[in-house]
Formats: sequence, C-alpha cells, structure tokens
Amino acid sequence: MEQTLQLGETLRPNGYWGFYGFPNCYNDDFDSLPYTGTCPVLEQQRNKELRWLWESSRALYPSICLPPCFNSTSKALAYVRPRVAEAFAVQRGVLDRGIPVLPYSQIAFDHTVDFLSQEDLMNTIGESAAQGAAGIVLWGSLNYSTSKEMCLRLKDYVEGPLGHYVVNVTASADLCSQSLCSGQGRCVRQENKRGFLHLDPFRFAVDLQAGKPWLVAQSLESGDDVSRLAEEFSCQC
Repeated sequence: MEQTLQLGETLRPNGYWGFYGFPNCYNDDFDSLPYTGTCPVLEQQRNKELRWLWESSRALYPSICLPPCFNSTSKALAYVRPRVAEAFAVQRGVLDRGIPVLPYSQIAFDHTVDFLSQEDLMNTIGESAAQGAAGIVLWGSLNYSTSKEMCLRLKDYVEGPLGHYVVNVTASADLCSQSLCSGQGRCVRQENKRGFLHLDPFRFAVDLQAGKPWLVAQSLESGDDVSRLAEEFSCQC
C-alpha cells in the first residue's frame, strides 16, 4: 500500500493520493440497541498504528456512504459523525498536519437508486462540512443512467434537492470563512455544539437556471447568519 502511494505520487505528483475508505472506524454494528455509532477503541488504536500509511497519503478518504438499512431511520448521523471525526483524529492527532479530509458519499443509499432525503444530505454533506472537511466526493454507479426515465430523475434531483443543498452549504462555508477567518481558514464546529453551515432560506434563494452565481440574496442583511455561525463555529487556519 505504501509503495502504491509512492508510485502514484511519482507519476502524478499533484494528485491527492490516498486510499478510499481510510481511515475507517468500523462502527457498523447496526443491530446493536441502541445504535450509537461509536468507533471501537481497538479501531482507534489501530488507526494510530497506521501512521506509516497516513504519512504516505496526500488526503484522507473516509467512507460515509449510507447502507440501505438506514433508509427511513434516524441512524445516519450517528453513523457518519464518528467516521468523519476519526479522520480528523488521524489528521490532527496522529499526523499533526493539515492534509485534506475528503469523505466519500453517494447521492442514494448504497446499491440502490433511492435518493437521499434533505435530512440525509444534511447528515452526510452537511456533517462533513461542519467538521471542516475540505470537500466531499459524490460517486455512484451506472444504476443512475439505466434508462431515460432514470436520467431525468437524476437531473431533477441534481437540479433540485441536491443542487440546492450543495449551493447553500458551500455558500455558508464561504461566508463563515470570510467572516470568521478573513478568508484564510475553514470554519469548524465548536466542541459540544450541533450547528450546521446553513444559510437562512428566508433570506437566500437558489436559482440553478440563472447561471452563476446560483445563490440570490433576498436581503443583503447577513448579520444574523454571521452571528449565528460565530456562536457555533470557530476558525481553523
């Protein structure tokens, strides 16, 4: 694994080389009652012992793809939050340097074409952004394009719930960075807080048909949004 990363960096030195799904915390005991999603202590220790792997990586790629059994349940956030947090534990505690954390997610439940709800988008994309991820990788399969009908469903989802949510979170992260970090850092949720990087939908609208910028301010007064973000987030340079 180490030699593969080194070869990749030799051939493509500007690539963000790392392994999909790592770090992992193996919090997949879904049948436990109650399901808390906590990363087992043994797995946290193993991730510390994988320092050689992280030192050879240019980015960390935890997987937060949601299993089908989470559909219509409230388990998604309990699953995702510790997995992203474990990647940051490696980044800050083991490496002590700021290589990007880029979680892998999907727009549907794994191995299905059941698109994520607004709440599950929040629990994946939103949670990653709130913890300070540099971005998120959205991927899927050919199941999204098996027919014209499926392609149109995908188009409606990308231009509708998914697109609107991504624009809102991205704009909020940028507003927070500009306001709290003078544009020189990324906002990270404060410990023991539960906030998300969301703009107030009553003051901002998203129009994907208008071309960039997609975000249209209904009111230029964003002070309330900035104040709320400052209560929940702090700057990480």
